Amino acid sequence: IEKLEGGIKVLSHPMFTDGITYSNLYFDSSKVPQNKVLYLKLLASVLGNVSTEKYNIMQLSNEMMKYTGGIGFSSTSFKNNTDSNKYSPKMSVSVNSINSALPNSLGLLDQIMNHSKFDDKERMKDLIKKIRVNYESMFVNEGNRIAIKRTLSYLSDSGKYADLEYLPYYDFICDLDDNFDVKFEKMVKNLNEVKDIVFNKEELVVSYTGDEKNYDKFIVGLNKFGERIKDEKFPKQKYEFDFSKKNEAFVIPSQVQYVVKSGCFKKEGYNYNGHMKVLENILNSDYLWPEIRVKGGAYGGAMSFTKDEVLFYSYRDPNLKETLNTFDDTVKFLKNFKVSEKEMTNYIIGTIGSMDSLVGPSSKGLMGDNMYFTGTTQADIQKLRDEVLSTTAGDIRNFVGLLEDIKKQNLHCVVGSETKVNENKDLFDRIIVPIKKAKQ
Repeated sequence: IEKLEGGIKVLSHPMFTDGITYSNLYFDSSKVPQNKVLYLKLLASVLGNVSTEKYNIMQLSNEMMKYTGGIGFSSTSFKNNTDSNKYSPKMSVSVNSINSALPNSLGLLDQIMNHSKFDDKERMKDLIKKIRVNYESMFVNEGNRIAIKRTLSYLSDSGKYADLEYLPYYDFICDLDDNFDVKFEKMVKNLNEVKDIVFNKEELVVSYTGDEKNYDKFIVGLNKFGERIKDEKFPKQKYEFDFSKKNEAFVIPSQVQYVVKSGCFKKEGYNYNGHMKVLENILNSDYLWPEIRVKGGAYGGAMSFTKDEVLFYSYRDPNLKETLNTFDDTVKFLKNFKVSEKEMTNYIIGTIGSMDSLVGPSSKGLMGDNMYFTGTTQADIQKLRDEVLSTTAGDIRNFVGLLEDIKKQNLHCVVGSETKVNENKDLFDRIIVPIKKAKQ
């Protein structure tokens, strides 16, 4: 339910939460200049982990545990439901608390947002080193995330923006870590500048998920909190991205690969529909799992659709080129796809089951927020359901043309071992060793 409270747009999700308020504040971050977007990511990483004017780090941690179920910051973006080149960058702030503690939790949020201190040199150095180590661990253990985001970055502006959080951010953190003493003062200045741009009332949207009877109390607290949010005007930025780099391989210290292939079906003239959900179910269970997991020995493999893109990916895979060939051979599988009406019904039931998993109140609220920012309507969701339920074996075979077009686009990214990457170096335009040795 959309409301306007004290000049702030509120998305209310009234439902039983047993006295807990789940609130999310979405600050518009599209005003941050492109050369400072990575500081936006760093800001989200350090807020709540540094001292404020009122609390040192230990006191702040204790207060958050006492009055909240957590305060989290995330630099994110919402991709438009109909055009992946349109997206809304946000600084998302989540605050969960029991209703009686809401004033205290909003007071803590005010301290963190408006009064955090980034000039503790030792603390900031420790946080940056920790971010660096965590990313290096992610490269090795969750290379699929890196490969998926990088492959999607070949296709759209929203993909480019989302990919900033991975290798570009890691490179930025390494530079800060290796040259910390030289860059410290500029880093503090930029963090404060970005903080002042982002935490503003203009285009702020607040989400409330909780009992309807407690909504008015929430608004009283929000109005008081709103008085402490700046209301300044900054120009919206236009981000420009370079799409010349594609088909990359990232070499990590590992004996397995994360292999991803993608493509944009919308530019080939196809539109997203519910039959694609059923196709995902069929290919994942009857083709990709047997070929990539059972025969190929990978930990797993699957495919999925976004509203205008298709992704194939494998996880902890001993192979590389063989897996890309398996992705391409999906076309052969579909050409020979024949099943009975009963088998088709089972695929549809499985698909609906995956769409209707049980979620709690917090997740329902986040789903509603996502629908709002992406422009998704209930009618869109119902249309998708109707299309899933009406899918036939013929509809599945009709995807042969789409997948042939994706194959021709020939876009892929691999995170994996030096040996496998070098054996297949002709597949890549660039080979990169992402993990950097820290300066002593």
